[in-house]
Amino acid sequence: MGYIEEGRLRFTEEMGTLADRFRQVELTLRSAAATACRLARRVMRPETSAAVVRFIDSRFDSERTPAEIQRLFPQARNVAFHAMSLREIFVALALAGRHAKAA
Repeated sequence: MGYIEEGRLRFTEEMGTLADRFRQVELTLRSAAATACRLARRVMRPETSAAVVRFIDSRFDSERTPAEIQRLFPQARNVAFHAMSLREIFVALALAGRHAKAA
């Protein structure tokens, strides 16, 4: 798979590898989510509500990611990782590109 943005090839990657590294992450906090997600550049489309944080992790690792979430959100419970379809991945990338231009 290749991803082209503004006429430039941003990356090429095997479909399986691409699907393995993108996950929709959802976690419930014990108290209201007072701040935006603190996972730096790899996070796209963060959303928060009173007690839920959702984001897309573009560098998911089945061992490292849960430990990092526990470190950043020690009050988190009900952490869930959802696989994404290729369409969902490319929509997230396109939206992230638009938001980067607007900033």
